[in-house]
Amino acid sequence: MLAKLSLFLREQKTYRRSIPLITVALAFRSLYSHELKISNSEQPEIENAMLVNDSSQILADACKRIKIETEQKYLGKKRLSQELFCKYFIAIEKNVGYTILGTNGEDTSLFGALKNRIPELTPEQYRRKHKNSMEYLARLCKEETIKRLKKNNM
Repeated sequence: MLAKLSLFLREQKTYRRSIPLITVALAFRSLYSHELKISNSEQPEIENAMLVNDSSQILADACKRIKIETEQKYLGKKRLSQELFCKYFIAIEKNVGYTILGTNGEDTSLFGALKNRIPELTPEQYRRKHKNSMEYLARLCKEETIKRLKKNNM
């Protein structure tokens, strides 16, 4: 910056070629303090975005683990199709994500999230066939996510 100032003063023909040192110091200080304010104000936004991304990944990993642990039981004994079981976990991940992380998106109730994947689903069908399983799996995913978040100190 001093080199630029020196070049500017040497090329000056109309005005005096001198500037008080205090004026230069105040100009540099003002410039640097303005840059610090900008970078400090952007820092929390970047950290928050990184924290949400990390937390979302932890949530996805927790749901994947619960899905793997419960898959045999639900596909075998409960006679759910693989496709429906996957839809359960997509809906559960949305619901738990909204509950724990505050990420907003589609309808965040378990029924609403599942209805987005199964448009013909009625509230009565949901209560009769899906509610108990969905709530149980969602609770397992939520507990696993919270445990992992605490482990990672988030």
